[in-house]
Amino acid sequence: MNKGTLIVDVSSGSIPWEIGIRAGDRIVSVDGKTVDDSLTAMYLLSDDYSALVEVYSKQAGRLLVTIDDASDFLAALEFEPLRIMHCKNNCIYCFCKQNPPHARPSFSLRDEDFRLSFLAGYYTTMSTISDEELVRIVEHQLTPQYVTVPSTDEKLRRLILGRDDARPILETLRFFVDHGITVHIQTVVCPGFNDGRDLEKTIENLAALGNHISSVVLVPVGLTRFTRDSRLRRLNEGELSRLLRLVWRWRHRTMPNGHRWLEASDEVYLALNRMVPAARSYGSYPQISSGVGMTRQFKDDIRTVERRRRPEWWSRADVLLVSGMLFGPLLTRWSNRLNRKWGRGVRTCIASNGFFGPQVTVAGLLSGTDVMSALKNGELPDILILSDDILDPSGRCFVDDMTVDELKEQTGIPVIAFAHTMGDAFETIRDAVG
Repeated sequence: MNKGTLIVDVSSGSIPWEIGIRAGDRIVSVDGKTVDDSLTAMYLLSDDYSALVEVYSKQAGRLLVTIDDASDFLAALEFEPLRIMHCKNNCIYCFCKQNPPHARPSFSLRDEDFRLSFLAGYYTTMSTISDEELVRIVEHQLTPQYVTVPSTDEKLRRLILGRDDARPILETLRFFVDHGITVHIQTVVCPGFNDGRDLEKTIENLAALGNHISSVVLVPVGLTRFTRDSRLRRLNEGELSRLLRLVWRWRHRTMPNGHRWLEASDEVYLALNRMVPAARSYGSYPQISSGVGMTRQFKDDIRTVERRRRPEWWSRADVLLVSGMLFGPLLTRWSNRLNRKWGRGVRTCIASNGFFGPQVTVAGLLSGTDVMSALKNGELPDILILSDDILDPSGRCFVDDMTVDELKEQTGIPVIAFAHTMGDAFETIRDAVG
């Protein structure tokens, strides 16, 4: 019996428990509407009204249960995780195809799942989505959706996606716009493919769809030392500058919450040593997962830290902050400024990426081995602080599957901690020093 969604836990003493529903049973339908997965079940049971729930029980077979409070019924249940819809494209720039041999398995997982787009901000291409799935997005109000649009020229888009039967993107986006679904768009810019006039035309076509296309970001293609497509290369300085000029031409188009409609990823600003926009330009930071606004948040967080009094723990322990090649210089300038203000208290170390290759410069893709290599040339600290996005979701492993415990054992560093902001780092250091 594979229909419906599997229940993996039921709160003891709850209404479902009293009815006889147990782990291993399945919810098949609600008010006659088929339950495809846990997200559908949560949508259909989210309101405070009565509902007729069809359950397949391993003990009792088919059950029809009338409940008075659907949301209360739902709160007592835990469902199986979503089974991920896998990507069937063959995108020329796909980062998952550029992994080192020993990268953790999750780095090879390619999803094309509109549900994860809604739940977690994952990007889809909408190239293989069905009519039924489009209707479900609208009916269940799975908004916003995060969509990768390499080009609005279908011939070029299909070339980049590596499939000749990709569903037309403007048609799909118009459907979303007409039905009130908000869309955030990412365009991965590959020089020689979708840059120049084609990129400008793509931006114009997206702008014409109206404000439900809520944000568009331009991200330079990311390449590792394992890239096999000889047609691909990184954007040079002149091409990066042209991206910023394109963003500047659209600077006056802003959305109701204040963010600029078109923006470039932080990588572009940092690579060109340009100032990132003010916080008001990012609004609620709708695409921070694409690296749009992280530097601004960091700088604003620094200003908050600088306004504090000198912490009591400052200079009582040797603290080392490690970052990647892209963000490291900014982190170093900040730490030097604080050291001049408060006396020596923190050191920084910029780590090169030997795992993916030195052209990969973000801190979140440093491996445990990269961190080890960076530590070899200096005095080991009492406290090591790393970015919290360097680990897998379990918080245990680096991208090369080295564990935090293994790093501690091999370096002998007493405290290795992970922080999202510098404010978080200060709290971590304070707790460690006591």
